[in-house]
Amino acid sequence: MQVLFFLMTFFVSSSAFSDLPENELWRYDNKINYSGINQTQFNEAIKEVSDIYAPIAKAMGFTLNIEGDWEDATVNAYTQRDGNEWYVAMFGGLARREEVTKDGFKLVICHEIAHQMGGYPMRDWAAYEGQSDYIATHVCGKKVFKPTAALIVTVPRSCLVWEKVIDQKICAKNLAAGQSLGNLLAALNSQPLPKYETPDPSVVTSTQSAHPKAQCRLDSYLAGTLCTKTWDDKIIPTDSKSVCDNRPKCWYYN
Repeated sequence: MQVLFFLMTFFVSSSAFSDLPENELWRYDNKINYSGINQTQFNEAIKEVSDIYAPIAKAMGFTLNIEGDWEDATVNAYTQRDGNEWYVAMFGGLARREEVTKDGFKLVICHEIAHQMGGYPMRDWAAYEGQSDYIATHVCGKKVFKPTAALIVTVPRSCLVWEKVIDQKICAKNLAAGQSLGNLLAALNSQPLPKYETPDPSVVTSTQSAHPKAQCRLDSYLAGTLCTKTWDDKIIPTDSKSVCDNRPKCWYYN
């Protein structure tokens, strides 16, 4: 009931920002036979991200509330701000999608949190969709995906920009999570599967606030992952100086 009330509040009192464009994929949800993550992993992912970001939000003067509703078939995620409260709603319909891995699901939570703290470019309090994708991997993913030194991970060549092996592994997990979501976005929009090796060649003439296409979003996951600039968790940036000069031109204009 808390999540239901939360969603009603979204559209009555203030703006809500989502990870995916509105869709009807909920019609195909199957709670018995599905290929995505299970309910235990769903709850674990929410707790793991919350444990990291609730203290960060508190230090900034905010309270982070992540609500999970496993039974809800919605294939999306939403965030809202009410005063000093950050709300994030996560749904079982998204988690059960065959494209979604546990790390991919965590990256969706990161995207929603990035709307809250990702900063410029932004509308009102919320970072643009492309910026939220970029910050999801540049900042949140690097905190959330902390593999042990013994974990075996295939490290893509692009991740060798990082000198330390542990950072290379985090990079690899970030990119794998991004690919999971890229595959879902492609399925949602009936687009070809995006690949890190085939960046979107389009160039915008003004920064776009709406959801970019699947390939462009994958490009943002990569760009954020490869950004080595230090992020300040104590502020919400209001200019472009807090990140690297590599945001994809398929949505960002400078």
